[in-house]
Amino acid sequence: MDRSLELLEYVEKSALGIEIGPYHNPTVPKREGFNSISIDVFDAEELRRRAADDPNIPQASIAAIEDVDVVGSAVDLVDLVRAQYGAQRFAYIVSSHNFEHLPDPIRFLQGCSELLEDGGVLTMAVPDRRFCFDYFRPATELSEWLEAFHERRLQPTPAQVFRGSHLKSSVSGVGAWMPGETRTPEPDGQLDTAFAAWSNTLVDSPDARPYVDTHCSAFTPASLELLIEDLRYLGLLDLVPIRIAGPNGCEFYIHLRKSAGGAAEGSDTYHARRADLLRQAAAEQIDPTIPRTNVTKLIARRNELRQAVVSRARRYRVTGAALDAAKNVRDRVRKLNGGR
Repeated sequence: MDRSLELLEYVEKSALGIEIGPYHNPTVPKREGFNSISIDVFDAEELRRRAADDPNIPQASIAAIEDVDVVGSAVDLVDLVRAQYGAQRFAYIVSSHNFEHLPDPIRFLQGCSELLEDGGVLTMAVPDRRFCFDYFRPATELSEWLEAFHERRLQPTPAQVFRGSHLKSSVSGVGAWMPGETRTPEPDGQLDTAFAAWSNTLVDSPDARPYVDTHCSAFTPASLELLIEDLRYLGLLDLVPIRIAGPNGCEFYIHLRKSAGGAAEGSDTYHARRADLLRQAAAEQIDPTIPRTNVTKLIARRNELRQAVVSRARRYRVTGAALDAAKNVRDRVRKLNGGR
């Protein structure tokens, strides 16, 4: 899978768009003719200084850092962009490995929706927790996002920093790996160190705490799709998932289109579809080797086999041949369930 092609799937070079936090690796660089504006928490001078001090960033990449058009947090996206560009709408927004850092994801998504024109697309590259240092972390669930939204959270909480620290993992000292990695991820965080750091943050009032960057959220493809769909059903978001691709290395890609409206999905219909998403997310949590595209088929086939057991048992209650047939189907069901 070509990363660049995936991120540019819904981008037209001449269309006006936004890139969140491009740093030293912009997806839609102005120097290549993209009609884009960039937003970052630091201006270009500070970004170049930080890149020069980071041994993991090649010196040649510093030249790729472009001037920042809007300086500030992506959580405040609407206010920052409106202050400079008025009521301008945008055809696309691109974000790579920023979303998981945001303390208030719902507010960010709502901001993207407000800035996008009808039919505009938000494209994000997001780390897959199964293939990076979030391996031992549970996937983020809706209550966490709702709580942050209610609090209008502006920075990660001490609990989020603690979680990211003491549950950190690696494979042979590396914090990201490819799907199919045969080596087992190992814990890479020190519990006592993380606990001491957490304890120190409680001394200060929330306003006095320094901003500590961390992954506020962790995802698999289905778990993120579930969060988005739940927000849509609750009327908190009008961005519709139109494509989810990956994993590709340690990341996957999600494309969300600004909806022009339409009838709300009924409760029964949505909750039936939601049940499938919950099963997909659970399967991805349990077994990282299950391809996402096959999970729905697996669930449907398992349900068919279960129904076959019931039907055959009712039809042939007393015959030995029927019992043998039912046992055969039962064994197939157990095999699909991993022997259970």
